[in-house]
Amino acid sequence: MQLDTELRAPWADRRAPLIVRALAFGRQVYWEGWKRTTVRAPYGELSFGGRCVAFDFCCYSNPSLHLALPGVSLFLKLPKRLKRWVFSSRQERTERPQYGFSWRFGPDWGGWGAIHLHWGSRTKIVEFPWGWHKRKGDYLHEYLGEDGQWYDYKLFPHSWVDAADRGPPAWSESYPYPYLTHYGTFQDDITATITRERCHRIYRIFGFPTKRATEHAIKVEFDKEVGSERGSWKGGAVGCSESMRAGETPKETLMRMRRTRSFCR
Repeated sequence: MQLDTELRAPWADRRAPLIVRALAFGRQVYWEGWKRTTVRAPYGELSFGGRCVAFDFCCYSNPSLHLALPGVSLFLKLPKRLKRWVFSSRQERTERPQYGFSWRFGPDWGGWGAIHLHWGSRTKIVEFPWGWHKRKGDYLHEYLGEDGQWYDYKLFPHSWVDAADRGPPAWSESYPYPYLTHYGTFQDDITATITRERCHRIYRIFGFPTKRATEHAIKVEFDKEVGSERGSWKGGAVGCSESMRAGETPKETLMRMRRTRSFCR
């Protein structure tokens, strides 16, 4: 079947940089750009595009070391015998030792988030005097109703919510969503239903507003699983969200997502 350019796999014309291919120990890497690429190897996992600074040593269950700088994050698997070097078997039953710190930042962490400090079984969270996550009313998540008005997302008419607690029906549109997996199989029986949502955020420094931002996005729900793992025990994707760019309509955002988003692992 002849496919147009919009139905090409997102990585069809991309090639992973040499350093990424080397870190994958010769395994095939499907390169999606620095923002979403993850390389898994026997020693652990390397990912790009994250917003995190960390030096974190976990010595319970499966010992690991997490090293991160903005844009790159590395998880190293460590020998399980390290548990015996750090604490006794009695402590192992009562504690979950972890040593180090981590700082995740960005819109999902309240502006610039907080630092998590770990020492043994204790954790201390140091919050910064800026962001929106500690200010009542500084964050508002809404959805678009079918009447064209915006409503608090807590009222979104989910099927599992009691009818008395649901808001008005959401605006929605449905479009076909053909998808080409990296195995070369073509999934052309998928329908995507989109709704609209937006987030208002007020960023503050020591309580004073410094920035106001409004982000629009579409929420996508598929009527069937999407991706290379469809039908397997792992399962494919059943939904996601995508940020809207300035001047885009919801349909244009969905078409852009279809050209760039990968649901293959």
